[in-house]
Amino acid sequence: ANGRLIGLEALARWPHERRGCIPPSEFIPIAEKTGLVLELGHYVLERACKQAAKWRQTGFAFSHVSVNVSPLQFRQPKFAATVRQMLMTYGLPARLLCLEVTENVFLDTNEQMVHDILSELQDIGVQLSLDDFGSGYSSLAYLHNLPFQELKIDRAFLAEADRYPQR
Repeated sequence: ANGRLIGLEALARWPHERRGCIPPSEFIPIAEKTGLVLELGHYVLERACKQAAKWRQTGFAFSHVSVNVSPLQFRQPKFAATVRQMLMTYGLPARLLCLEVTENVFLDTNEQMVHDILSELQDIGVQLSLDDFGSGYSSLAYLHNLPFQELKIDRAFLAEADRYPQR
């Protein structure tokens, strides 16, 4: 409403010389199947922290930079320690980083493990966002028990809501 920038999101694109920019919906599933998503996720997280720190040093005002985290990356034993180390390396205050996870983190993962990892990240001070809510295993019940500061509702869930008010 006041024109102030609220936040930014780090978005990965794959530039291809003939096809142009290949969207994440095409290359992320391949990266997940091959295990390359761990390297890609680390790279994006590091670049986002480094860039956010540079912006902060130049006086560019923003409330946070959001980074998507794959379920495979999220479940890595030292993920929270990696996040903490990157923040320290670049001198970025934890409150300026928002990690976005999808409901897929709950698939093939013990709910207590998810809660423990989220709590560890919350203890570091980063913001936590549940991305694409409504696209899969949606349950409002687990929102009460998990430390998310932000809920991003899936676009498909809201598509044409103004045309069909009974939905």
